[in-house]
Parts: sequence; C-alpha cells; structure tokens
Amino acid sequence: PIYGSDAPMCGAIEIRLNTSEERAELASLRRSAVAYGVSTIVLVLVLLARGLYYTVIRPVRAIGSVADLVGAGRLDAIVDLQTSDEMGRLGRRINDMVGGLRQKQRLALALEGSNSAVWDWDLRRDEIYLSAGWSRMLGAQAQETTAKPAELLALVHPDDLEHVQKVIQGALKGATPDYQEEHRVRRVDGEWIWILSSGKIVRRDQEGRPVRMAGTNQDISDRKRAELTLKEHDERLRLALETAVMASWDWDVAADEFVWQDSPERLAGSVPPGGYPGLQDLVHPEDLVRFFRTLNGVAQTGEAYRDEYRIIRTDGRVVWILARGRAEQDPSGKVTRVIGVAQDISEIKAAEQALRASEGQMRLVLNAVPAAI
Repeated sequence: PIYGSDAPMCGAIEIRLNTSEERAELASLRRSAVAYGVSTIVLVLVLLARGLYYTVIRPVRAIGSVADLVGAGRLDAIVDLQTSDEMGRLGRRINDMVGGLRQKQRLALALEGSNSAVWDWDLRRDEIYLSAGWSRMLGAQAQETTAKPAELLALVHPDDLEHVQKVIQGALKGATPDYQEEHRVRRVDGEWIWILSSGKIVRRDQEGRPVRMAGTNQDISDRKRAELTLKEHDERLRLALETAVMASWDWDVAADEFVWQDSPERLAGSVPPGGYPGLQDLVHPEDLVRFFRTLNGVAQTGEAYRDEYRIIRTDGRVVWILARGRAEQDPSGKVTRVIGVAQDISEIKAAEQALRASEGQMRLVLNAVPAAI
C-alpha cells in the first residue's frame, strides 16, 4: 500500500513499456529535440556572425581602406559609416583628422605656390619655428627648422637691419597692431633676396605681455625687380621728357577732364597761384576749334591722336607744341581715356618758317632774273 503520510512506504509502482511502438516514438522525440537545439544554435551563430560582420568586420575594413588611401596621399578619402555606435564615432573622428590634413595640405600648396613660409615665434623660449618654405626660399633643402631671433637677424641686409628691429619692437610693444616689413635677406649662396615679412601677436599672458607671435615670410624679389625696372623706365622717360621739353597728360573722356601726369613747367611755364590749368585752357584761341575737333574724333573712333597747335604759357609766351596720344577703350569698345605727351616744337616751327621765308626770297630772285636779263 501507498500512504500519503511521512511513514515509510511499504510498496512501489513500476511502470514498464513493453511495446516497440512506444520506444520508437520516444526516440523520435529525442531526435527532434536534438535537431531543434542544433538548429537554434546554428541560427544564433549565423545571427552573431552577421551582426559581427556589420558591426565590426565591415567598419574595420572601411577604416583600413581609408587608412591605406591616406597613407598613399589620397586625402579626399572618407570613412562612410552612418552608424551611431562606437565604430561610427571612430569613423567620424578619422574623417575629422583627414579633414585637418586636407586643410594643412591646401595651406602648404598655397604657401609653396606663393613662395611663402610660415613662422611661429615662442617668445618665452625665444625660439622661432619656420616651415619648409623658408629653407627653400634661402636656397637650401626644404625642411622645417627652428632658429633663434638673432640667427635670423644675422641674415638681414645691414642697410635694412636697424629698421627691421625698430618695426619688430614696435609690434611687440603694441605701437603697431601688426608687423609688416619689406627687407633683404642673404641666401645660402650669398645672393640677396627681398622678402615681405608679416605677422601679429597671437597670444599674451595674464599681464598682457606677448608670448607668441606668428606670421609669414614671402619672397617678393620678382616684384622688387619689376618695381626697379619700372622706376628706371620712369627715370629714363623723365630725362627724355626734360631733354625734349615734353610733358605727359591724361584726358578722362567721361569726365572731360585733363590732368598733367608730371610737372609741365618746362612746357607751359612756371606754376600759377591756382595751379596749372588743363591743356585745353592753354590752347591758343585761334587753334581751339581744331584742338577740340581732333580730340573728339579720337574719342569717337579710338584712333591714334596727333595734332599741332599753339599754347599760351603762364608767362604769356606763345609756343608751338606737338601732341601725340592713344585711346583706351572699355570691353564694349567705348573710349574712356586718352593718354599722351606734348612736346615744344617752337624751334622746329621757327626753322620751318625761316625756310619758307628763304624759299620765298629765292623764288622772288629767280622770278626777277629773267626780267633783269
């Protein structure tokens, strides 16, 4: 018997499966359970692998590809990860770093294209950083360098040194908001080049004292040579104008205004109290109509200008001048300016008049000879 109390059991129930059908069904259930468990495990592994691919393997490959491109100099590469997880944040940080490299590359190309260099002066350490363009500018191998201010001042031309030091001290003391100076420096081969050095105070300490100054150095030797050539040309032209008793002028067609480009004293006489009048105000009244007719023709056609007429100098003397000029036109073909020179040809006119008088006397003599014979 079986009791429901805590007393010892005096008997037992034994269940036996004696049929083959029941044993087969139990084995089938066991196999089904095992197959289901294996399928579930496989599915979980597939899902894990898929998740691992999209969250780790694929982002790592994308970052690695961008790293290879950047290493090869391709700074236009970006990590294309639009996720908000840690890999996405890592990709965006890498894109930011590559963007910074692009900006530095653009700056380097701009500096190289303009033959310039960056300098950064740490006043506390009394040391100046110089980009690779500086050594290239001096004719040495292009490389970043550091130098003491005294070493750089030693390269400045002796005639420019005092002024350069004065301008630098003025910038450090706040006398000028920015530092800008043109001066000569010596290259490694001994040649002197002109540079434009520009900069400003970029950091001060709590007491207002400058601790950092930065700027650029640019090679302006070509510009200086062009300026020198232009200056020499202007000097030769001035000497030529003085020798030939000439003066240059400019007519603004739209404003109908004449301007002397240099002093016309040798041509028009001494400067009157109110300054020199325009060229048209000096023209002799008898030649004024032809003067304006010729100029208006140039303004309409754009052809070269040439005319001879008399002017009345400020001292009252009448002289002959030869005026030549050329027209300048806007893109539409309209004449906007006429520039030219005026030359005193009084002696030539006097010689022509004397020649005509001599020829007249000769004709009178020749005409009188047959009658005398």
